[in-house]
Amino acid sequence: MPAAVQVGESVFVIAGGGGGNVVVALGPDAALVVNGGHASRAPATLARVQEVAGGRPIRTLFNTDWHA
Repeated sequence: MPAAVQVGESVFVIAGGGGGNVVVALGPDAALVVNGGHASRAPATLARVQEVAGGRPIRTLFNTDWHA
């Protein structure tokens, strides 16, 4: 799983993570994820997202496309 790259104050991109780019935006008490990636890579992608989230729960997921 690729490393997460910080692209803004509280925004990270996991480039190519799980079959596409996964974006994680951090709020004070929760994380928002854009594009969850490919289903076959879900465990690894979720682990990286949780690492970036630093213990914040994932409250929102926006999938802009679908990778089965």
